[in-house]
Amino acid sequence: MRKLIIAAVIVAAGLLSAYLASPYWTLHRIRSAAADGQGDRVAAYVDFPALRESLKGQLSIALNKRMDSRAKDSPSASIGQAFAVQMINGMVDVMVSPESVAAMIRSGKAPRALPEPKTDHVTASNAERREPRVRRGYEGLNTFQVVLVDPDTSEDTLTAVLSRDGLFGWKLTAITVPGLLKR
Repeated sequence: MRKLIIAAVIVAAGLLSAYLASPYWTLHRIRSAAADGQGDRVAAYVDFPALRESLKGQLSIALNKRMDSRAKDSPSASIGQAFAVQMINGMVDVMVSPESVAAMIRSGKAPRALPEPKTDHVTASNAERREPRVRRGYEGLNTFQVVLVDPDTSEDTLTAVLSRDGLFGWKLTAITVPGLLKR
């Protein structure tokens, strides 16, 4: 009887450990797939409809903040604002792909809407570029948050939210771009 109790405790401890470690394992798999440039492997860990809605919401809030100040000056601003929201929705639907998510995770930064101007000086090569620092932890039993931090400025660049999918599975359901809402 004692051996049975010990075995049950060991099994329960193993299951609890696997349950609590599962987001770390998923994060490791996502980051390794992104580092290898394998968007199809990254896609297995992403809930694309939820991710797109997350980004659309952030972009709409940022747009509304910018447009509210201009709406006082122009009566047609509300029409432009509605048109811009529709453009954002279509743009996010097209731009959020397995490859773009892999690139965001790999670089630790959201893609820029406009390309950065080219400079004459030599830029750091990929080998010299430092990887983002990572802070991670549970936000609840079914939510795990991963914050990517720029190693040069120590500013948060992306916050990824993983949501539990089944007992041991996790899916990327949201990405928050902290600088987007501050602009």
